[in-house]
Amino acid sequence: MEDPIEIQDDSYLQLQINEETGFTYEKGIEELLRHDPDVILIGETRNSYTAKMVVRCALTGSLAFSTLHASNTLEAIQRLEDLSISTYDLKNTLTALIGQRLYKSANGKECIYEILSGQDLQYVLEHKTYPKGFKTLSYEIKEALDTKRIQDPQAQFDLQNL
Repeated sequence: MEDPIEIQDDSYLQLQINEETGFTYEKGIEELLRHDPDVILIGETRNSYTAKMVVRCALTGSLAFSTLHASNTLEAIQRLEDLSISTYDLKNTLTALIGQRLYKSANGKECIYEILSGQDLQYVLEHKTYPKGFKTLSYEIKEALDTKRIQDPQAQFDLQNL
C-alpha cells in the first residue's frame, strides 16, 4: 500500500490509498489481513491505528515492512512507543530498524545508514539508548564527511540536528 504508488510493478499487488473514497491505510490493512499474506509493505506508519495494525500483521505471521518519519533508529522506537506500541510488542515483532539519509556524492548519490538489529536492538528496547560502540547515523554521516565520500551541505545540517 502506498500513497501515491511511485513505481508500478506487476509482479505484486499494489494498492493506492484514496482517503476521499474511504480507502485509508487502516482500511487497506484490514483488507490485506483477510488474504493472509506472507509479506506486507505499508508505505508509511502515520498514526497509532496504523502502527497497531502493522504489529498485528507481524503477530499473525506476516513479514511487515513500513516507513516512519524519525531522525534515527532510536527516535523510531520512541515514535512507535508514542504511537501506543508497547515495548513488549516491539520485542516480539521488531526484527530490524534502518535509519538512512540520501546525499549527493561524486558518484551521484550515496545512502548513509544505520542498522539496528539483533542484540543491539534488544539493548535499545531495554535501555532506551544505544549500546556502547554502536555506529549511529550521526557517526556514519560524520565519517562520510570526514573521508569526503560526500560533500553535500545537507549532511552538515543533518549532523548538527541529529
